[in-house]
Amino acid sequence: MIVGSRSVSAVKSILIFLIALFSLLLLDGEGSESLSSESQSGEWRALPIRSQEEFAAGLVGGEAEGHNQGIARSRSNPDIIYLSSDVGQVWRSDDAGGTWNKTRGKGLYAIAGQSIEVDPVDPRIVFVIMDNAQDFINQDFQGLYRSTDAGENWTQVLPVSPDMKNAERYEHNIAYDPASVVEGKALRWYAGFTDVGIFISEDGGGSWQPLKNLPHLGRIYCIHTHPRDGRTVFVGSERGLFVSDERGANLYSTGYLPDGAVSSVAIDEKSPHLVYAVLRRRGLYNSTNGGMTFYFMKAHTSEQIVVHPGYPKVLYLAGRYDVQVSYNRGMSWEEIELNPGVGLGWERKTKLFGPRAAVVPHARKIYEAAAFSDGSIWKKVDRSNFQESVSRYTGYNCGWWNQSVYFDRVRPGRFALFCAAAGMLVTDNGGDSFFRREIPTELFGEPDRQFPWHAIFSGGFQPGTDTVVAAAGRPLQAKLVRSVDAGQTWKIVDHDVMEYLYVSFHPLQPNIVYAGDKISRDGGNTFEVSIFLKEKDAAIIGMSPSHPDTIYATDRKWVAIYRSDDQGRTWRVYTAQEWVFARDRGRPVFTVDPVNPNRIYILDNRGALAVFEGDYWEGLSVLYHLGKIEPNNFVQTIAVDWKNPKIMYAGMHACGISNVWRSMNGGVDWEDISYNLPRVGASALYINPGTGELLFGSGTGTWVLPPPYAGPRPIYDKCLSTP
Repeated sequence: MIVGSRSVSAVKSILIFLIALFSLLLLDGEGSESLSSESQSGEWRALPIRSQEEFAAGLVGGEAEGHNQGIARSRSNPDIIYLSSDVGQVWRSDDAGGTWNKTRGKGLYAIAGQSIEVDPVDPRIVFVIMDNAQDFINQDFQGLYRSTDAGENWTQVLPVSPDMKNAERYEHNIAYDPASVVEGKALRWYAGFTDVGIFISEDGGGSWQPLKNLPHLGRIYCIHTHPRDGRTVFVGSERGLFVSDERGANLYSTGYLPDGAVSSVAIDEKSPHLVYAVLRRRGLYNSTNGGMTFYFMKAHTSEQIVVHPGYPKVLYLAGRYDVQVSYNRGMSWEEIELNPGVGLGWERKTKLFGPRAAVVPHARKIYEAAAFSDGSIWKKVDRSNFQESVSRYTGYNCGWWNQSVYFDRVRPGRFALFCAAAGMLVTDNGGDSFFRREIPTELFGEPDRQFPWHAIFSGGFQPGTDTVVAAAGRPLQAKLVRSVDAGQTWKIVDHDVMEYLYVSFHPLQPNIVYAGDKISRDGGNTFEVSIFLKEKDAAIIGMSPSHPDTIYATDRKWVAIYRSDDQGRTWRVYTAQEWVFARDRGRPVFTVDPVNPNRIYILDNRGALAVFEGDYWEGLSVLYHLGKIEPNNFVQTIAVDWKNPKIMYAGMHACGISNVWRSMNGGVDWEDISYNLPRVGASALYINPGTGELLFGSGTGTWVLPPPYAGPRPIYDKCLSTP
């Protein structure tokens, strides 16, 4: 018997309906999962994003992606390397860059890493400059931090005024004086901050004093000290090169260089009279008299010069378009060749380049070096070749808001991550491997500029199909796009630019799609603006999992919550409290109970949580379990277990503190479950509706914790344990 295409579609729709209905019936009744302490795990694991090729080859996996802005290599143990990330604080490698591990970051109250340096004797002592970029609320906690246990715990040793500028490039603005080493560590340190000044410490970084009467430097690019004399300090700046022979107290212009910014300085440690300086984007200069006068060496779009500490004839010159190496003090230069990974767009990374490129050679091996550039990390393995080296480094960020992870209830092996700056990542095998599906260049790039960027921040699949609708662009400035082949090709379906925090298909009527102030009833091909939402300047922010005809919206003042029980055809005010439930860049704290459509959760007026069930608001006490903490903190995100709504999770906004808490009794009592999780603040939490696994999305990748009850852990069991 031949069945017509319409009949096939009808049968398929009925099957989708029945499967989705069965999934929802699993939620019928609270407490259906028995709690078992034996199933609990006190270890978060990192989810590596691997291509099909990497998975087939048995590789561990990992992805850098977030830009690094600082790198430091231990002089006493060159296998230890530290990285500072613009959205992920500090990472460390203990095997010369072969694998990477996220440092815990307790007490590191900012997220944007800048310059970083490690003590020349004790590799556990490390300093990093942190900026409050990505967290505009906690300005008081930017500045200089010190760790004495390899990055697990930190102390802010030098707060810096809000005038400090985020570098958004590699800079070397922390330096130790090698001549000050006493009893296993350097005592004299320098730290420089653009538009703030330069500071000195004589006690190993415990206390700091500003250098007085400094000339106007503009942006500070680097600070370097003489390897022997204990007095000479070089400062590369926007105004040129400056030097002091009194430990920074008498900085004066030096070198007779052409006018322009000096972005890098390097000293031959074995012959300190040999000094190199980079005139930014114009070329390399050298001095044979300790920096008193410089001579032109090489024209280049230069940003950084590095002298190999153990083999000073070896120089690395990083520029706007490439990185070159010389093995004869600059008499001749060789191109650096890269060997990128396979899949996920790695093949596009063919050069080390730009102001965010940096190289640190191994002090005892002539050909070995570590480097970062273009959102990836590299390890030099021979004379000219760098291998991509991102094993265990997780950087894809699906942490913008509650709708940045999608689980397909019809296809249990499929879920998708919608990632800032990386587009959509989708897996069909439960996380063993992923496809990266970006907005194509012809849509976001020149000449049309229809998108300012190719990130995708929220979205969802039509249940059981390859059709996906998503919000693409920049946070709060996105357009709606649609694909019918799981993201291999995209088209714009609505050109209005708005935040689109929530984009979702109706699970039982898959032709309905909710997005912002719009609703589609043809599977996302076209969208119609809701007159009510438009008049209220409101947007949809949630749907009841158990009653998907019920949806919720909020005005952009984050005060009123509207409710519709008929798929958005009619609306009513559900509640209009007196406080704002969005404190961080227009990201509201909101979720719906998975069983009871009348129960919603938001941020309360104290920064904790409140629950509403149609009559009155009741406060939940999670914030008060934290004790006294320094940063301005509040609950950033909340998630409720689909199988047992008494199990709730709350994520904290602030960095450096315990950032994820769990309640087993509906919010009455809370326990700290941060465990080994990096203390980067909790942007978003997600629960796998089929298994109860908890996902944590952040600039340090996606981390997973199993539920507090027995059952399958298909994602968790594929993740990486941390040392």
